[in-house]
Amino acid sequence: MIRPATADDTPQIIEMVGHFLASTRYGRLFAFVPEMIEALANRVIEAECVLVAESAGVVVGMLAGVGAVDPYSGQRFGDEVVWWVEPDARRGRSGPQLLAAFEAWASHQGLGFVRVSQPSDAPGVGEFYARRGYEPVETAWVKKTNNEAMSEGRVVESNACGQPRPHC
Repeated sequence: MIRPATADDTPQIIEMVGHFLASTRYGRLFAFVPEMIEALANRVIEAECVLVAESAGVVVGMLAGVGAVDPYSGQRFGDEVVWWVEPDARRGRSGPQLLAAFEAWASHQGLGFVRVSQPSDAPGVGEFYARRGYEPVETAWVKKTNNEAMSEGRVVESNACGQPRPHC
């Protein structure tokens, strides 16, 4: 069963984000900061879209997304923030059902398209997306900087350019 997440689901969401980071290359780049995940989950549950998949009353997956604005056209679109299904539940329909529910949410919000990510260490995901009508647009590359705060998982207030305030 797919349903909108509630604040009661936050502990499971935090746990699943931890599993996501531990099992993908993202975990080599981003520290797992449960307090940040909790704040993000609560904010997105309240204002945007967090869906959970349940099996036998247990949360086995989730997809969080937000409405974003394309900086070139001003067009609004649905942007997946994190999508995870526990490994034991991946052979079922939870993943496709989460994505379908997110697409429906985006359409209902009047968003022009949906953007989803494909972790570089999950090549089969691209084939799944293509079967659902998605097309590849770009590949993101990430490089760590020598920023100690980032490597320690500390939050540093910055401006839109990513520079510590007030310089851009």
